[in-house]
Amino acid sequence: PEGGYGWLVVLSAFFINFTVFGSTYTWGVYQELYLTDIYKGQITTFQLTFAGGLGMALIYTSGPFFGALRQRFGIKLLMCAGAVLQPLGLLLASWANSPWHLYLTHGLIAGFGASLVYFPSMFLPTQWFMKRRGLATGVAVSGSGIGGLVFGPLTRVLIDTVGFRWCLRYTAIGSFVIFVVAVLLARDSQIQATRQKIIDVSLLKRADFAALTMMTTLAIFGYIIPFYFLPSYATFIGLSTTDGALFVGLTTGINAAGRIFLGYAADVLGRVNTLFTCVLFTGVTVLLIWTFSTSYGVLLLFVLLYGFIAGGFVSLLPVVMAELVGRSFELRIILDAIIESSRSTLGYLFGPPIAGALLDATAPNTSYLPVQLFCGITTVLASTFVAWLRVMRTKKWFVRV
Repeated sequence: PEGGYGWLVVLSAFFINFTVFGSTYTWGVYQELYLTDIYKGQITTFQLTFAGGLGMALIYTSGPFFGALRQRFGIKLLMCAGAVLQPLGLLLASWANSPWHLYLTHGLIAGFGASLVYFPSMFLPTQWFMKRRGLATGVAVSGSGIGGLVFGPLTRVLIDTVGFRWCLRYTAIGSFVIFVVAVLLARDSQIQATRQKIIDVSLLKRADFAALTMMTTLAIFGYIIPFYFLPSYATFIGLSTTDGALFVGLTTGINAAGRIFLGYAADVLGRVNTLFTCVLFTGVTVLLIWTFSTSYGVLLLFVLLYGFIAGGFVSLLPVVMAELVGRSFELRIILDAIIESSRSTLGYLFGPPIAGALLDATAPNTSYLPVQLFCGITTVLASTFVAWLRVMRTKKWFVRV
């Protein structure tokens, strides 16, 4: 198929990305509050970022089992379970009175629930499109950026007006309502898939698979760091907490525009070409601009550039993956499950805590430079694996790949 009802499926995926990542990317706002007020002196940056990293990492935990779960229970039931668990985790977090409670609620329960609802949103849109797959995927995943644009400033406003506990409760209620709409719109375009091996060991021997896995793992180590650390960095250079929340919102908002535009550009210029450009310049932006962002204007420039360019990485990964393995929906699930599990376990779970440990190590003369260098260097290194992937496809310079 090419569109039709598929656009409503894209809308469903947009709503899911809007809610899952909109609420997740605002962890940095809560993190700044927990460190400086609620749990001040009870927990280090390194320890606290594990809660946020756990929530983000667990979004991808159902990946290795998604094919089997889809065959056993169907898309709708999985999405319904996630639509209940993710808001429940946020709701329970509103009653947390100890840092370890955040690991269980905001991290474990909310993260696993988000996993069940997220994976269908990632794969369903690609079933309905071929020629415009890049655009459709870009529109779907742009929901995460727009979600951050809405959730970031709104979270700060709610914390200032009703407190962080009621902020979490309102977020849980809103998330549940949006999930209900998304589940109603979702539709699997294929008849129940035939049973296949959940893990195809032969994939592990493919060089293109290895390149994608290494690229995503390294890139994610750096990708999430600005979202979690911009609020505290803003106050570090003398800006307000409202400015910090706004920067998170702007980063994710412009991220949405980047996902749509770069998804379309990839259909024209080549998916691998565009992915390489996005990953490389994401790292360069961190190294050349964020490291020198000591004023509102320069930090705003970084936020806009980083958000736009980094958006292409997220939207293009599933599209490049689909090109590598062909039209087989189940094979794409197998391949992406391994890649997603790899990058989430290593990147999302350990990337922010490593950055937090680097920040803690600079005390008492706090410096964000080690955090910025770690973020930028890992992303630039990730781009070399995209270059490797491109060379495997063709050694010609000016061709569409």
